[in-house]
Amino acid sequence: MNSRKKEGSAEGKAGSPGAPDKASRAGEREGSPVFAAGDRLGSFFSQNKILGGRRRCSGRRGRGRDDRGHPRRGRVSRRTFYKAFANKEEVLVALHRELSQLFLSAMRVAVESAPSRHARLERCGDRYLLAAQRSGGLMLVLQAQALRPAGMLAERRRAIFAEMGAMMREGAAADGRAEPDPLLVYGVLSGMEALVRNLMETGRLSDEDIGRARAVLLRLAIGALAEPGESVPPLPRAPESG
Repeated sequence: MNSRKKEGSAEGKAGSPGAPDKASRAGEREGSPVFAAGDRLGSFFSQNKILGGRRRCSGRRGRGRDDRGHPRRGRVSRRTFYKAFANKEEVLVALHRELSQLFLSAMRVAVESAPSRHARLERCGDRYLLAAQRSGGLMLVLQAQALRPAGMLAERRRAIFAEMGAMMREGAAADGRAEPDPLLVYGVLSGMEALVRNLMETGRLSDEDIGRARAVLLRLAIGALAEPGESVPPLPRAPESG
């Protein structure tokens, strides 16, 4: 009996380094630029199963207020978990750092590969909505922490906004446009963030919900940044009831 347990344990250890986690497999199947198989985050999850366990628990718990059971739920011993992280705050910071780097890389690819400002905003919006749909609740947990003014992730949120603003300014310069007021850019980004957070809080993440949100997001972003006389996406209408 003991020998069988040892064999099972050995097989688990041998299989873990090369086995992508659920999020990575989804990214590989559908080409997600945020959760792609083989990226640094997916590799870290699959090889260590430490942040991966934390991520699964955050997704199930929603806001993650009580994390006492997350090492067990993630199939990682408490002792192993706390060798890597002193507390849950360190885990959230590590997750936010890795995911924000992947998110900004995806946004940069979207911006640099698009032929026009309209297309850039479309592709960035699509990446953002895709990330919300795939995150399994993790993005909502991290956003809640980042929105606390004195929270541990507030400075990182400001850095992400600054990077996104820089991308928008670069795009305006490439198009020969005047640079928009930074307050306007901040308002657009904040509106996009609030829209996506509402989708996650209410669980409206079906393909139909994402399509509806996409129309609103494009009207918000393109309409706000349009020059006088430029065409903007149609005004989204309230869905028919019943």
